[in-house]
This record gives sequence, C-alpha cells and structure tokens, in this order.
Amino acid sequence: MKYEFYSKAILLDKSLSDATKCVANHLIHISGWEQDNLLPSNHKLSEILSIDRKAIIQAIRTLTEKGYIIVNDDNTFTFNINGIRFTKQNLKDPEVCHSLGDFVKVPSYLNYINTITPSARIAAIQFFEFNFGINGNSVYVKKDKPSIDAVATYYGINKSTFKSRIQRCKEAEIFEYAVVQDGSKRKKIVGLKNIW
Repeated sequence: MKYEFYSKAILLDKSLSDATKCVANHLIHISGWEQDNLLPSNHKLSEILSIDRKAIIQAIRTLTEKGYIIVNDDNTFTFNINGIRFTKQNLKDPEVCHSLGDFVKVPSYLNYINTITPSARIAAIQFFEFNFGINGNSVYVKKDKPSIDAVATYYGINKSTFKSRIQRCKEAEIFEYAVVQDGSKRKKIVGLKNIW
C-alpha cells in the first residue's frame, strides 16, 4: 500500500482552507521525499490535485504568508512546520518529529481523489488517521468502534458538517459503512471498510 506522511499541525490548523491543506500535504511529500524541492507550477498542482488554479494560487500565497513554505529565487522551496524546516531526516528523530507537531500516515490516494471536494478529502484523511493506522502494507484499527463524532470533536469541526463530508466519501465509495442505533439511543458505525 502506498502511503504518505502529512503534518498533524497542518490538519489541525483552522486558519487554512481544506484546499490549502491538500496543497500543503502534497508539498510536504515533495519536500520530504523528492530529490529536488522544485515548486510545481500552479497549472501542474491544479492538475495533480484536481483543484481550481485560483484556489492553488491562493493556497501558495497563504502557505507563504503563514511561513509554512519559503520559495527561493530558483523556484526551490522548503516546508517549515512550527518554525522548523521539514526534511526526510527529521522523521527519524522522535523529538524533532514531535516538535514538528507529529505526522499522520495515510493512504496516499486520499489527498488526490478527484471525485470529491478538498473538504471531503481532508475529512477522509482525518477520519482515517484518527481511527486507523498503517503497519507495513497492512491497515489496522486503532479504535474498537470507529467514530465520526470523535474525529469531528478532536479536529474542532462541526459534527453535522463533518458527517456530511464523510457521507460524501461514502457516496464516492471511499468508505463503506452503516450507522445503527443501540439500546441507549446512541448511534455507532458498523461494517466500516476502507476501499483501496
């Protein structure tokens, strides 16, 4: 299974739009794992991420203004998290990784699905990260009962908004699940599957 590391600090940053978070996720991947840190053109980013070019331009501007990325004259860039330059080597040091705000490990396709909006993509990433993990090529369940509400609470998102985003993921066949009500009038998710 292909996976990528994304910054939890970015996913938790409420000042960033979901489209900006998708762009940031892609740029983190480039800055941490690619040989050269060349900033792709707005057109290329739009094509890769299936996000409108104007939203890409705004995302780059926002990430630059907030100090997440620094673009050099030769169009190379560095990604900074919590004032620390992100490099592949940083993840080998637990203290540095923690000071960067920690990283989530999710299937790489979640950031690039062109059948759902950026907000649904980010919701899928948050939902996966909260409830599941990846060990080698296997996915494991972190929670006994995967929860939508707990994820929304953790990330500070309105529960009904988050539920509707996850519902869009279900409709796009990214997740498959059913919600049932138990005897105490509480609802729970059953039969959850991730579709790879």
